[in-house]
Amino acid sequence: MGETRVWEAARDAGLPVTVVRPATIYGPRGRAFVGDIAKLIRQGLMAVIGGGRTAGGFCYVDNAAEAMIQAATASETVGRAYNLSDGTGATWRRYVDALADGLGCRRPWIDLPVGAAFGLARVMEAPHRWLRVPGRPLLTRHAVLLLARDQEFPIERARREFGFRPAVGFEEGIARSLAWVKEAG
Repeated sequence: MGETRVWEAARDAGLPVTVVRPATIYGPRGRAFVGDIAKLIRQGLMAVIGGGRTAGGFCYVDNAAEAMIQAATASETVGRAYNLSDGTGATWRRYVDALADGLGCRRPWIDLPVGAAFGLARVMEAPHRWLRVPGRPLLTRHAVLLLARDQEFPIERARREFGFRPAVGFEEGIARSLAWVKEAG
């Protein structure tokens, strides 16, 4: 919906717009996809959904920032939209296992079928909504959607039209993320 509004505003005001759609940005200081997951792993509460077989569309933060700069400075990108990921095809299982291994923790053992995860998330969200319990539930329907839906969207257009080439690979991105987690405690 936000992207639709941007395109409408660009059309109405005649502004040059380039849309960049990064999937799952991770890296140092990343709360949701690094800090929160590391905490759940340490607590033994991290779950995978549907075996963790879906691709997360992971994009290391420096790769995302560089791509946004490239897209913003290339005249041929005006009026276009680009998906961003590192293009590794890494699954959620691979991602959380790499974090767990790097933290010296047990790999997540909780594996919920998608339908059961949605039901459980709905139950966990209820007290937060009805009783205005502060914070986030342990599992949300949004999290289930993220973990259950393949997010490795095609990035060929970004590669072709503004030369997007992720400089930081998956293993290096995980290593840098883990160094931050360990430093931050």
